[in-house]
Amino acid sequence: MELVAVSVLVVPSYAFVLVQNDFATSLAPSAVDSGVTASNVGQNDLPNMGSVGGQLSIPAQDITATTAGSTTDYITFTVTPSAGLLNLQSLTLDIGRVFTGTYTAGYAVFSSVDSFIAAIGSGSLTGASGVLTGVSLDLSGPSYQSLADVTFRIGLSDGNNGANSSIRLDNLTLNGSVVVPEPHEYAVLAGLGLLGFAVRRRNRRA
Repeated sequence: MELVAVSVLVVPSYAFVLVQNDFATSLAPSAVDSGVTASNVGQNDLPNMGSVGGQLSIPAQDITATTAGSTTDYITFTVTPSAGLLNLQSLTLDIGRVFTGTYTAGYAVFSSVDSFIAAIGSGSLTGASGVLTGVSLDLSGPSYQSLADVTFRIGLSDGNNGANSSIRLDNLTLNGSVVVPEPHEYAVLAGLGLLGFAVRRRNRRA
């Protein structure tokens, strides 16, 4: 059997802000890199979600689930490269709650990479009322590289459906890069594919 050595092209990738939502006035992204398009932040079963005081506010009365990992109450957004592929680095956000009395809540983050099955990260919201805590989720692993698009869901849970309570989010940011091979690199990749086919065909004949 004849072995053929080939060189694998590696396109340099540098992380930067792909999309950011500061929720200052709306649910539309506040910053979008020129290499991607991004949806507004949407919702499922959270009809009263909106921008309040420069933060995303989700009234606790809308949140029926007590476990964020299995909830259908979530916010969501999608990012798609204009050309090429996405290489992700991290997802960061600030999250907390506004409440009076006793109040328990939580969150869990999922993505379309595994059809929203396993949580990328989760936690309980235990801070004081009005105090948001920074969360950073690592997306530098192989599963989050070379993506044609990606959708995230942030599931929310509420322990007591408080009438004057809400979960708040701010500074929702996706960091990464867009990799677009040069035209000659596409040609080389295509050539490598044809070479591999020819080698396999010759080996079968031998």
